[in-house]
Amino acid sequence: MSLTINTNLSSLIVQKSLLNSTNGLNQAIERMTTGFKINHAKDNAAGYSISLNMGSKLSSYDVALDNATMGLDMVSTASESLDLINDRLARLRALTEQAANGTYGADSIAAMKKEADAIVSEIERTMANTEYNGIKLFGDKTPEINGVKIETNSDGFIKDVVHRDTSTMTSVADLDPTQDVTSGTYSISTKEELIKLAEMGKSGSSKLKGGEFVLANDIDMSGVNWEYIFEFSGTFDGNGYKISNLSDCLFSVITNAQIKNLGLENVSIAELNSPLTPGAISSNIVNCYATGSITGSSYFFGGLVGYMTGGGSIDSCWSDVDINAEAGAIGGIVGLMEGGTISNTFSVGSVVNNLVDVNTGIAAVAGGIVGAASDAGVGNVYSPVTIENCYTSSKVSSADNVYVGTILGSNGGGALGAEYDVTISNVTYDATINPDIKAYSGTGNKIIATNIIAKMPEEIGLQVGIDSSDSSRLSFTIGFGLSGLSSNIENIGMLDKIDKMLSTVSAKQTEFGAVQNRLESVIESIGINIENLTSSQSTIRDADIAEESSEYIRNQILQQAAATLLANANQTPSIALQLL
Repeated sequence: MSLTINTNLSSLIVQKSLLNSTNGLNQAIERMTTGFKINHAKDNAAGYSISLNMGSKLSSYDVALDNATMGLDMVSTASESLDLINDRLARLRALTEQAANGTYGADSIAAMKKEADAIVSEIERTMANTEYNGIKLFGDKTPEINGVKIETNSDGFIKDVVHRDTSTMTSVADLDPTQDVTSGTYSISTKEELIKLAEMGKSGSSKLKGGEFVLANDIDMSGVNWEYIFEFSGTFDGNGYKISNLSDCLFSVITNAQIKNLGLENVSIAELNSPLTPGAISSNIVNCYATGSITGSSYFFGGLVGYMTGGGSIDSCWSDVDINAEAGAIGGIVGLMEGGTISNTFSVGSVVNNLVDVNTGIAAVAGGIVGAASDAGVGNVYSPVTIENCYTSSKVSSADNVYVGTILGSNGGGALGAEYDVTISNVTYDATINPDIKAYSGTGNKIIATNIIAKMPEEIGLQVGIDSSDSSRLSFTIGFGLSGLSSNIENIGMLDKIDKMLSTVSAKQTEFGAVQNRLESVIESIGINIENLTSSQSTIRDADIAEESSEYIRNQILQQAAATLLANANQTPSIALQLL
């Protein structure tokens, strides 16, 4: 190698080695201080990209874990509240069973009733206030039409009623039972007066051919062997009051009558009849309601009226009557309609038709609002049937489940005879109760149905995965209600209702328990994914500190050696001076 002054090749070689050792030293320092062997895309382009994707997934899994944990907390809150409700229902059942024993006097029963009232209030409060982060966990079971809730006032009526002054009216007690009543306005203040009215309305000799009868206060018919008012034509104004604990229907037949502003509570019917009347002919029923139960057998049963014929209407009424009976047609409001209109009305009681004797030629028909719109042997008046602006959450079933509909069971045909023109519009039904039954059904072809709305179960959706696929979602329903909840422990029939409520609570607890198990499994699965993904990311990106420290020392030695040699190499050109 020649000796030169301008070009110091040895120095250049040492400088390059010094630069490499310095870069290696700096890289080792960076890796040891960050803990990562890939700090920039240039370090390992593929590894850097894979690591970033893994980091994004890990962040998503962390959020999914939080989501699942919060979902578990939500379901646990609901489940614990259901435990409280179950305990209170069990106590209410015990009180009802205790009150049925004949060894307790009026004061003891009153004390039990007071406790029962408190239990019912607490159950209702728990159901209304159980929530998680502002979300009500038992949903809203309020009847609604076209999204507008139908709520009753504190007295149980859809429409508010201003009590009329009855002080100046003639009392039924003052009526001459031998004279026909064709006009005038009369007050009813006691059960004795109501019994007198029934005597005047007996079949074949009814004196009630008109006039208006007005309740002056609530009337409790407990202990009365009630015999219905057989024939009634006129106006009966409940005046915003109620008649409770009837052992049979109020009227047997009403013709060209108007019944309004009347509540019938805890009606218990064992045979033939329906709470208000088994037969309404050309009559109008407005702002009335009924609660209670029906068993036995008949041609028709309805939660309010057995059959309607000759037109007429039912408006702004509701029924929470559990019907478990045998009949040709059973409906949540009306069993059979031969013309007329039902509007702004809802039903929530269960409708079960147990008729199984097919040899009678009568089909077992059941509907959430109307059992059948057809001639089934009563009358020959054929006129259109209209069901509009209504709601039903009645659980509907029959022995054969052939003529069964969430709204209308059947529109004639087969054993039921003539077909009818039926219009159903703006009717909402609770799809939680009857998810597999049509909104309406009928064997005829003259049903015109518009705007039938399925009120779907209120659902909570949890995002427990890291993508938008169905497998990343977990949903459960929160719709929940206790139809017929009452503190009426004097009625032994409440035992059956409470048993149904306990069964409902138990079923909901089972549903929530299954969701809890799934969420716990999700949390465990997410934890495994996080652990495995973290391990994979560590393999790709994390620095081996032992290895990096060795590299650090090696490059540090090389750097020091290069620095020493560079000093010597820089002196090489000075040798040329010795030749001069």
